[in-house]
Amino acid sequence: WSSDVCSSDLIAKKFSKNDFYTSDLILVMDSSNYANIMDLAEPEVKNKVFYLRQFDLSLRQIDPDSSEYEKLEVPDPYSMPIGHFEVVYEMIDNAITGLLKELSN
Repeated sequence: WSSDVCSSDLIAKKFSKNDFYTSDLILVMDSSNYANIMDLAEPEVKNKVFYLRQFDLSLRQIDPDSSEYEKLEVPDPYSMPIGHFEVVYEMIDNAITGLLKELSN
C-alpha cells in the first residue's frame, strides 16, 4: 500500500466558535465530533456541519440524525494493522471524491 499523500504541511487546531464564521464547510469524522460541534453551533450555522462521509455518493441518503449515523463515521485506525488504515483511506478517498464533485456543481 502506498499513497502520494504528504502530511508535512498539515496543522491541527482546536475548533472554536469563530470557525463557524470563517469557514464555509465544517467536516467531522465521527459522532463525538459531530455532537460537540453541533452543541457549539448557533441555529444559523448548523447547515455548515457535515460528516465527511455524507459526501460519499453511496452514503448520501443517510441522515446524520438517524439511527444509521454510524455508517457515516470514519474510524480511527490508530494502533490497528495496516489493513485498517487502507480501509479508512478508501473511506476518505470516496468521500473526498464526492465532495469535489459537489463543490464543482
